Amino acid sequence: MISTQIDFSARLGAARDQGRRPTCLAFAGSDLNAEANGIGHLSVEYLCHHAAKLAGNWCPGRGFGLDDVLGAIRSPGQPLESAYPYQPDGHDTPLTEPDDAAELVSSSTARYLVLTVPDVVQLIAAGKPVGLVVQVSQSLMAPVDGVIAFDPLVLPDQFHALIGVGLGVEEDSGQMYLLVRNSWGQSWGKLGHAWLSTALLEILLVEGFLI
Repeated sequence: MISTQIDFSARLGAARDQGRRPTCLAFAGSDLNAEANGIGHLSVEYLCHHAAKLAGNWCPGRGFGLDDVLGAIRSPGQPLESAYPYQPDGHDTPLTEPDDAAELVSSSTARYLVLTVPDVVQLIAAGKPVGLVVQVSQSLMAPVDGVIAFDPLVLPDQFHALIGVGLGVEEDSGQMYLLVRNSWGQSWGKLGHAWLSTALLEILLVEGFLI
C-alpha cells in the first residue's frame, strides 16, 4: 500500500482527455500554465495552434516539440478553455487561425530543464508541479489499482508527457513513488492519476519542464 505524503493534484483541476491526438505536451503545458497563474483550465487548442506556428513546418498528425509548446506559453499565452475549446477529433485544427482572444494567460518563466529523479522529488516536495517527458512502458498504458507496475522494457520511439503532482511511500518496501497526472481521461489510473515509482522513473525519464 502506498501512503500519500504530498498530493496537490486538486490545484490543477480535473484531469482531461487528449483523445487520439498527439497533444500530451500541450495538455501538460496548459495545465502547468493554469496552475502557475491560479486559474481554471486554459485552451489547449489555442496553445496547439501557436506551437504549430512556432514549429513552422507542422502538419496534421504530428505532435508538438517542447520548445514550441513552452514558447507559445511564454507568448502569446492562452485564453480560457471556454473561449476556444479543444476538438478531440480535430487533427488539422492547429492550422486554423483562432479569433483574437480578449485576455491571454502567459508564463514568462516556462522553461525546459535537465532534471534528475532526485531533482523532481525535491521540486514536488517543495510544492512545485513538474512536467515530465518519459519513455513509454507497457505498464504505463494501463495502471492497476492506480499504480504503474515496474516495467523496464520501453516501447521504441514512444514518448509521453506527464505532470508530477505528489509523493508517496510504499509502506512495506519504503519505495518512493510520484503521483503523476495524465491526459488520457479519468478512466486512466484513478481519475487520471497514478503512482509511478522513482525506480521506474529513473529508467523512463527523458527531460523535465517547469512553469
